[in-house]
Amino acid sequence: MHAQIASLQKQAINQVSKVLEKQVDAEIDRLSNLTEDDLGKMRQKRIREMKERADKREKWRRTGHGTVDEIVDQKDFYTFAKNSERVVVLFYREGSKWCDIITSILVKIAYKHYETRFLKMNAERAAIIVSQLDIRMMPTMILCKNKKVDRKLQGLDAFSSDGNLNVVNVERVLHDMGFLEEVLFDDKNQLDSLRDAFQTTLPSDDDSDSLDL
Repeated sequence: MHAQIASLQKQAINQVSKVLEKQVDAEIDRLSNLTEDDLGKMRQKRIREMKERADKREKWRRTGHGTVDEIVDQKDFYTFAKNSERVVVLFYREGSKWCDIITSILVKIAYKHYETRFLKMNAERAAIIVSQLDIRMMPTMILCKNKKVDRKLQGLDAFSSDGNLNVVNVERVLHDMGFLEEVLFDDKNQLDSLRDAFQTTLPSDDDSDSLDL
């Protein structure tokens, strides 16, 4: 019985390998047969995509994306939440170590991820909003998408259950939740660029609550 299963598995693997090999060969043939006209069209498409991306980034920049801005007036919370497709609002308490740490991390993420609006709000000055959203722990993140509250992250367990909080972990979780378009900080070059921008050093493995990257 085990031998039969092993044989079937081997056959399946061989079939998949043959299909993949054919797909690779077909793609190689397609690229080999591209004409100058084809290459020109590909370049034009790429230039058009880059321009559209640049225009979108400039639009985001003009509406406050790229930084972590403070919401001062409670009535502005819902206005900001509806003005962008993706919004992350951090509710914090002054003097809280963990609120300071996550704020520092969000500043770095916002610097690279213009596609999402990042904001913060002092919970002690936003009693009405805190009550409406049933916020009971600091820090808390309210994540809004398409003009609605999508989810509420109370505390930091969503990013790290053991205190190993850093920009790589937070970025990955926000991406997995659909609030960032791509993961950048798995790339060492991106981390180096971020380090240079903020003049910080990469955290060591045991530096779990560092304000560094």
